[in-house]
Amino acid sequence: MNTIKTEPTYTNKNFTELMTMGFKIEIRHGRNGQRRIYLNNKSNERITDPAEPKKSIFMDFYDNKGKSITPETSRNNSHLDVALKYLLAKAKQL
Repeated sequence: MNTIKTEPTYTNKNFTELMTMGFKIEIRHGRNGQRRIYLNNKSNERITDPAEPKKSIFMDFYDNKGKSITPETSRNNSHLDVALKYLLAKAKQL
């Protein structure tokens, strides 16, 4: 009997918590594998940092050759997961 090896599907808790809090995220492509993730409101507008009113809340991360750009299924402690944890911490301060 042949078995097919598949990578497990992950459900990212940080992403899920951001969504249940009513936030959205936006991922923008950069160069050399770098991307930027923004925290947005329900209207998909970028949220600014209360400490720096003209600065959007964001974090840069590396996409690991296109393998970790899906926030719903990003692996625990991946570059994207660390960025989601940062956005979640910022969202809880709002």
